[in-house]
Amino acid sequence: MKPLFMIIVCVLLNGMMSFRLFQEKTTSEQILSFFDNLRMVQQEKLYLHLDKPYYAGGEQIWFKGYLVNSSTHKPDMPDNFIYVELVNQDNKIIRRQKVKKNEGGFWGNLSLPLDLPVGEYTLRGYTNWMRNTDSGFFFQKNIPVANVLDRSDSVDFNKEDIGENDFSVSFFPEGGHLLIGYRQQIAYKCQRSDGYSGVMKGYIVNQLGDTLTQLESEHDGMGAFSFFPEKDNSYYALVRSPGCAEKKIQLPQAEDSGITLSLNQSAGKIRYRIFSSLPASKQSDSLYLIGHTRGSLRFLLPVSNDNYTGVINSSYFPDGISHFLLMDQTGNKLSERLIFNYPEKNSCWTLQTDKKKYDRREKIKVNIKLDTESESSVKGFFSLSITDNNSVFMDSLSGNIYSELLLVSDLKGFIENPGWYFKEKSRKAIRGLDLLMLTHGWSRFEVNPFTEQSHVPAYFVEKGQYISGRILNFWGKEAKEAAIVAVDPVNNLVRSLESDEKGCFLLDGIDYCDSTTFVIQARSKKGLAVVDIKMDEETIPVVKNKNLFPDSLFVFNPHYLSSAIDAGGMRVINLEDVVIEGKRSQTAKEKAERVWADYSMTEEMLGKSVSRTAKDLFRNAMGAADISDPLVVIDGMCCWDDNYILETIYPDDMKSFDVFKDQKRCKYGSVSKSTPAVVITLKPEAMSRKRKGVALFHSLGYVKPDQFYHPVYDMPDEKQLEKMDVRSTIYWNPTLEIDSQEGANVEFYASDIPASYHVVIEGVDESGQLYRYSGDLLKIVE
Repeated sequence: MKPLFMIIVCVLLNGMMSFRLFQEKTTSEQILSFFDNLRMVQQEKLYLHLDKPYYAGGEQIWFKGYLVNSSTHKPDMPDNFIYVELVNQDNKIIRRQKVKKNEGGFWGNLSLPLDLPVGEYTLRGYTNWMRNTDSGFFFQKNIPVANVLDRSDSVDFNKEDIGENDFSVSFFPEGGHLLIGYRQQIAYKCQRSDGYSGVMKGYIVNQLGDTLTQLESEHDGMGAFSFFPEKDNSYYALVRSPGCAEKKIQLPQAEDSGITLSLNQSAGKIRYRIFSSLPASKQSDSLYLIGHTRGSLRFLLPVSNDNYTGVINSSYFPDGISHFLLMDQTGNKLSERLIFNYPEKNSCWTLQTDKKKYDRREKIKVNIKLDTESESSVKGFFSLSITDNNSVFMDSLSGNIYSELLLVSDLKGFIENPGWYFKEKSRKAIRGLDLLMLTHGWSRFEVNPFTEQSHVPAYFVEKGQYISGRILNFWGKEAKEAAIVAVDPVNNLVRSLESDEKGCFLLDGIDYCDSTTFVIQARSKKGLAVVDIKMDEETIPVVKNKNLFPDSLFVFNPHYLSSAIDAGGMRVINLEDVVIEGKRSQTAKEKAERVWADYSMTEEMLGKSVSRTAKDLFRNAMGAADISDPLVVIDGMCCWDDNYILETIYPDDMKSFDVFKDQKRCKYGSVSKSTPAVVITLKPEAMSRKRKGVALFHSLGYVKPDQFYHPVYDMPDEKQLEKMDVRSTIYWNPTLEIDSQEGANVEFYASDIPASYHVVIEGVDESGQLYRYSGDLLKIVE
């Protein structure tokens, strides 16, 4: 990718290079200022690399998150947290995690419930900053999930098997307008009633029934033809799709007066042509042809009658989608067109194993090298997945880091088989990409330099964690200068602060994992507990119906289902149903833990207590003595806080209350301390109760990622273990580091299944260059 060339563009006009200066300084300054502001308000893209394409209930989804600048694709965005969610077919979030940036970037795992119903789910990923844009630009990937515990008859649909009883065809004149008297390109797209692309054949006729040209879909229902509309004529398409009746569809009406833009890209050149049938009275004094790539201005040309055609070097534009638009001096968009610059620089990978074949449970050593023009190490983020070809079939047509960041994330609507366009660079793939550009609209970057821009975000970059809220006085008005104490018992955090003039407060600079409960206590400026605490609850972006085609379920590989493993490698065996009836009572373990308590109260006793708080109960248990440093345990969480938290808990909040006068007799206690311990179990509804001056607040903290389990068979007896090793994901490394000289060396052990292995490597370097490798590795013998 070449650096940004001169904004006052160097254009090839009739084969000669010429410069043209702006005649309208005010307009040019507006355009330059707009794109400069657009660059300052950076957007983000998030891509998740998964260890495999489908899963079973009880397994883990292992992922690596690539958070990049939406314009440059550099992984230099300041956000330190991403959110990963699993959405079911009813658009309900059933799993949600907050992931903190680690040394190797964003990586983690999402556990699937063992009883998760069979179906197609959506994995969604985003940052808080990304919520300022349309949620359609979040990362979203449909994931099939099987379940070997589901004994019901599996419903296996394949999209080719669904009956096709209807279809539709849409037509898209290049540049948005069809003008009388000019030969123009019209693209079209055929879609079936299930939303997928359809095969189509037909022809174009005029109002007299004369056949003008034939039609036939080229790729995924798309195609294009050239056409010369005449005045006082109308045109129709007569089209057929297999299994459907012929349809007669009217083409867009040709316009007597208008202007439109046409682009043709080949051999490293972009040839533009402007068609205009506007009368002289409607001709604008100044037109501007603008070209930008993901919001970065790359081309700006004042247009007049003598440069309605010209040639631009494709190298001026980075890889991916660029947007051209024709605009008049008042800011009206006259015509728009997208082009796609195919990546010229392909990743060159070399993978070498220490042997050609391996026995079961034998150690495998792989050296991975990335050939680059630079002699220095590639600085960036990489992830590696190795799967068993016997049970995991990799879909080369599905999305990957190239298709997601260069294509899907910048287009409206559903892109079918996005990985197909990047399997190999070919004329067919480039043609397919151009058809996509003609049939999909630009939507990520709204360009309107002539209107006043307002960039007041509703959501902010999360560099750190915080909680916030508002204090209201007895009359429901803002309580300014209220004294606030916030306590996080798990992390031994106690922080004092004051509300501002609007009663608002913010506790930042804190670090906590999921799940954390904060105790917030507030007093009025005069020290009275007569205030209400209104915490700012976390909101979750609305889930749009991204499971576009829920009837199109994946047909699972039978080898994958037969292995039936969970993340720990356990085989799932279905047993006969056993029904156990009975009333659950307190377990012997629970009784044993409480038997050593010096003072205990049951839920019934607590309901009859006249004490005001848990602190009062503690004082009664200690013979009315005040103990300054007890151990307080709430629902298994320990904290030492000088009795403070006990003031916030009331008898009707508790299910049980126990006091150990010597904490060494309590399982939570320290052997080095002899002070008392108070052990409290709260009722489930206690968190939601509102108290004057006190609030218990639960906030979603980040989840510390697990380490991927790699079995080790170093010892002979380990190789003879009877338990079968039937891993589908053989190796997963979300933090692969590649040295320019040595490459990367990884080691893992073969499973018990004779198969070849498939390797996928994805990554991005500091400059925004994308990398990917996909290929088979070796053969494991019996």
